[in-house]
Amino acid sequence: MAHLDVEERYHGAMLVDRTGNTSLFDLESGALLGSGSLAPRGEITRVVRQGAGGHLHAAADEAGQVLLFEQVFRPAQSGLLTAELRFPFGETAIQLLPPGTPVRELALQRVNGTLLMAGHGDDGTLELLRLEIDAQGDSFVAIQRSELPRVCLLYTSPSPRDLGSNLVFRLLLEKK
Repeated sequence: MAHLDVEERYHGAMLVDRTGNTSLFDLESGALLGSGSLAPRGEITRVVRQGAGGHLHAAADEAGQVLLFEQVFRPAQSGLLTAELRFPFGETAIQLLPPGTPVRELALQRVNGTLLMAGHGDDGTLELLRLEIDAQGDSFVAIQRSELPRVCLLYTSPSPRDLGSNLVFRLLLEKK
């Protein structure tokens, strides 16, 4: 698994490989601008970015942990692009799923002073973390964990079986 993310404003890109090695480079010249390591406990299984245009990323691993980080690109006075990795909440991973449960799907959203993170594991585990961010914006003051119920979508409504009982389809049939 490798993850490629493009930062459109400054034409930079980030590549994260399955071991957590990260390369930041200029899209126009291909020049390497920086590198770093996310140091996971296991192989990286998923990397996501918080919303469109966001700088906050989450990298999940085989151990059920998630590390939050940012990629930051800036133009330098010389006209060249500079890049760095930052860990706004520290370099300690957050245990999202039960230990040893690989994270296969991951979602991340930051809304004002709250960070929401949801993860789905190989064993069907589905967890939601609600992280309240402190006033300085560099640590969490409260963490609320919820195990979400496992759901199974049997069919998507409206089904042809629903034609007679579904109000929308009933009204369409009455117009004919």
